[in-house]
Amino acid sequence: MGMSLPLDYLIGRPSSEAAAILDEAFGRADSCLQQLRDRGVGSVELRGAGHGTDPDDALAGARAVWAAGMQITVHGSLPAELPGPTFRDDFAYLAGLAKAGRGRQANLTVAVH
Repeated sequence: MGMSLPLDYLIGRPSSEAAAILDEAFGRADSCLQQLRDRGVGSVELRGAGHGTDPDDALAGARAVWAAGMQITVHGSLPAELPGPTFRDDFAYLAGLAKAGRGRQANLTVAVH
């Protein structure tokens, strides 16, 4: 089973309404992740990642999930226009996640819409 959690919550900077609600209900993300894992959740979707996501933020969110013993998926989003010449340019944060994920999980699932 998987859960979708906002990236801003996972990195300890809750700025979205959803992140604020989670912060109020569970406290810090590491506590939330442990509670979810204890209840059988094995994967967390990094919600709110997309074009322009800071690669360091994406990696910090992923590391929080991995530290809790779970795998990640990514819920990406597309801008109206992709400014870079290649997909890799527009989604640079994915390269860092893929590299850091080696040895932690077999595949990285990314839903982009």
